[in-house]
Amino acid sequence: MEAVKSAADNGNDDHQLNCYGTVFPENCDTYYGPHSVECLTTIWESKGCLSEGTKAPVKLDKNEKDALDLLNVDQISSNFQSIQMEADGGDKDKGLECYGIGLYVECLTTIWEWKGCLGEGTKAPIKLVDADKEAVDLLTVE
Repeated sequence: MEAVKSAADNGNDDHQLNCYGTVFPENCDTYYGPHSVECLTTIWESKGCLSEGTKAPVKLDKNEKDALDLLNVDQISSNFQSIQMEADGGDKDKGLECYGIGLYVECLTTIWEWKGCLGEGTKAPIKLVDADKEAVDLLTVE
């Protein structure tokens, strides 16, 4: 059994499935912490959150990072998914955490699609960069 765990922790996908029931996300070396910022960022972005979000892994303080290091990759994935779902459900604080924008992404997306644009567009609300977000935050919803 030790050989399976060792192989899993050394990057063998088959043994990761055998030992942990999952394949580690890209940039993640272990199932249990500590986790690199690169690993956390991979999971964060896989859930649809942006590096501009206030809780993006690169922006975490030591205490927040240490708290994530106590979790396994599945728990972190669930945590980040919850943030994203609450953001898309209209929670403004979670919207800031996940996307870094003050207006509800769901509201912006509704307007975007109502105007006939697609989510795949480079200026879709979920893909806004800092300069674009600042401009949108100054607008009224008309």
